[in-house]
Amino acid sequence: IARSINEARNPTVFGANATFLYELIPYLHESVRIVDLTHSFVPESDNPIERASLPYLNRLANRVVISPKVKKDYGTLYAKHGVRGNNWEDRILVIHNRLNYFRWDLSEKNYGSIPLKVLFVGRNSPEKRISLIGRLAYLLRDKPLSFTLVGAGLSDSVADIHRPYLNFLGEITDQDILRTLYQEHHVILITSRREGFPLVLAEGMAHGAVPVATRVGGIEYHVGHQQNGYLVENEPDKDKLVENISHWLTLLLENRELLAVLGRAAQKEAYHSFNPDKFTRKWIELLVR
Repeated sequence: IARSINEARNPTVFGANATFLYELIPYLHESVRIVDLTHSFVPESDNPIERASLPYLNRLANRVVISPKVKKDYGTLYAKHGVRGNNWEDRILVIHNRLNYFRWDLSEKNYGSIPLKVLFVGRNSPEKRISLIGRLAYLLRDKPLSFTLVGAGLSDSVADIHRPYLNFLGEITDQDILRTLYQEHHVILITSRREGFPLVLAEGMAHGAVPVATRVGGIEYHVGHQQNGYLVENEPDKDKLVENISHWLTLLLENRELLAVLGRAAQKEAYHSFNPDKFTRKWIELLVR
């Protein structure tokens, strides 16, 4: 692979979220331009990708991150390992993810419909804490709310007593079906203990779904508490965390005018920060030489 790259004319090598790029770098000519991408920063106890890159920082023309939070995390890691100089901060670029949907007219969204519809879309992994959604639905079982979960195997992470209060749709890859779900739901829910910035949050916001999310990763850079959604502190006490989320969901259930105001603000933020044209332009400027 390195031989093929070295023989190419004016090559740029791009890698993301794997250590393979850094294993390859020692075999590449100094003239090869190298760029990497980090979606989310793994905790220090388990971050082989970030640590594997440290010996090769001088070879990276640029690092791309999807939120200012990840850039800040790299600054902390660099300081810890004594990385100085070489304008490292200028070489880390923030390029947000892009939306894959055209702007939708929110006049078509029924913010007054019953029940209040809450949506989760994601994979079944420990950091997503799917079990909390089950506990939340059970706590609010006597109120007119519905909880829909999209993703493979999500019911496996929910206690038996909580499953009847959740609607599991399984994995959905059809973009038209997902678009319809975003349009029909009032709230997009994130209960993660760590994130970069989940694209599903931006997609829900783009369709006027109000984000209710834990304050982790880069979420707070796009979700303003009580401005276009609600942020919940990432409490170690799960009972308190569930109670805090239930408070904001109940508020939205009982105040549909506020729900609509926040939904419109959420869409505005989504199309400002995750504009497809802006995304494409920045990546072309970076990679096409």
